[in-house]
Amino acid sequence: MNHALLTALISLQPASGEVAQTFTYRADATTTSVSVAGQFNNWNKDANPMRKSGDTWSTTINLKPGSYQYKFVRNGEEWIQDPKAPGVDDGNGNTNSLLVLVPEDFKKIPGKRNDSVITASAVVHKQEVPWMNFDQGKLSLTLQVRKDDVGRIELRTKSKNTPMKRIGGDELFDLYRVSIVWDKKAPLHYSFALIDGYTLKVVGPKGLTARAEGNQFKIDSMSYKPFEVPAWVEGSVFYQIFPDRFDNASAKNDPKDKTPWTAEPTYGNRYGGDIAGIRRRMSYLQRLGVNAMYINPMMQANSNHRYDPADFYKIDSEFGTNDEFVQLTHDMHGGGIRVVLDQIFDHVGITFPPFIDLLKNQQNSKYKDWFFIKSYPVEVRPNPPYVGWWGTEYMPKINLANKDAYDYLMKSVDFWMARAKLSGWRLDVANETPEWFWKDFRKRVKGIDPNAWIVGEVWYDANPWLKGDQWDASMNYPFRDVCMQFLATGKTTPTQFANGLMRVHNLYAPQVSRNQLNLISSHDTPRFLTEAGGNRKLAALAAVTQFTWAGSPSVYYG
Repeated sequence: MNHALLTALISLQPASGEVAQTFTYRADATTTSVSVAGQFNNWNKDANPMRKSGDTWSTTINLKPGSYQYKFVRNGEEWIQDPKAPGVDDGNGNTNSLLVLVPEDFKKIPGKRNDSVITASAVVHKQEVPWMNFDQGKLSLTLQVRKDDVGRIELRTKSKNTPMKRIGGDELFDLYRVSIVWDKKAPLHYSFALIDGYTLKVVGPKGLTARAEGNQFKIDSMSYKPFEVPAWVEGSVFYQIFPDRFDNASAKNDPKDKTPWTAEPTYGNRYGGDIAGIRRRMSYLQRLGVNAMYINPMMQANSNHRYDPADFYKIDSEFGTNDEFVQLTHDMHGGGIRVVLDQIFDHVGITFPPFIDLLKNQQNSKYKDWFFIKSYPVEVRPNPPYVGWWGTEYMPKINLANKDAYDYLMKSVDFWMARAKLSGWRLDVANETPEWFWKDFRKRVKGIDPNAWIVGEVWYDANPWLKGDQWDASMNYPFRDVCMQFLATGKTTPTQFANGLMRVHNLYAPQVSRNQLNLISSHDTPRFLTEAGGNRKLAALAAVTQFTWAGSPSVYYG
């Protein structure tokens, strides 16, 4: 463990497995608010506000052992490192603060193989994906133990004992996994044997015991439902298209303020890319070997990026018509290119008719419960009197618990899947939408087409959403981070690069890792070539990694 990491070690209180971790930040008199955002709260700057006492702001959060990246947010918009914590590169040119929480019993005796001491608090197995997973006729079972703490681990079933292999880990824990053939015709009883020096402990639902009798996990062959993902995704090559800036082939739908195609891009300008432009490039994509396409939002919206939708049932007129889009998807599919559409189910734009009605009728609007109103009058301004995505006044969050709002969004899924030849959905800011909504969404989509692919946007470990009841895959930004830190910036060693790739791969069940959308550039990131200082050889090496690693490579146009 390096020195920077040691300085961040925080002790835990025993018992519950969580610690009440207190964050503190000293600020000057111009500070009106401070919050803490990090991997523990989906980087939501509004989730954990801090309270002021003198010149010090603080808050306490219960966290499990592990490592977390975080930052303080001052006055709602200034993201600041914790001066008391070490920094860590996030892979995007930014530095976050690092917190490592270590269980109390880790400090009592060092982890050492074959010393006849096993650290009980570190031993974890769950009967859920990815800890327990059935894939390609085999059942894989995963066990966590303390790093360098156990001499040998075996899976024990009625028929035999099978050695387990270490598949990865981090500064605190090792992960062991084993795969066995299971025909699912009869229930399976199993336990884990931890052998360390003179000590043998059995791990079952009752924790660590001396014997396996009465302490065995069971899988019921009748009720167990494997996590199945669409088979077509594995081996697919995705091409991501930002419609406005891909190709303009039709002058009839050009925006009034169209920017010349060769002009320097800015955040808000419009180039007039359209459906006709995508159609014109179809043979080009086929020659490249592309067989799947991820298209950024196409619905009517106020901005050039269309992440502020005004109508979930209408293609933006600057791109074309509903009929043109529907025909495009059918033609692409017929030409061997599947279409995955980007959509937002977390927030809308200020030109969304129900929101316009709210602005007009205030408390008397029949749509007032579609949104999260803090106070009246409702008006569009900085620090709005309603909840906006990341506090943005132009993107009011939608209340999915409202039945009418819920139905409006869910029926839009029915609408498009009944007309267009869609092979899946890319879910924007999907970590900020309630999990219960994604569970309903999965049932809705899979009920229409079991082979439709559901991929969520999250920039870190997406395991909470990849247990078989929500998404099929995620945008693999952790893969990008590993590639960026070694191939583009040279901040890691070859060994760290290899270990990083395996760590990301082993985050998920094998079928999920084979379904991941592996990217090195997107519309939300600096391009890899830019980060590599224009070095095309490094970009080519990154492409080799991307196209040969497990998962589906996604190429951002250009």
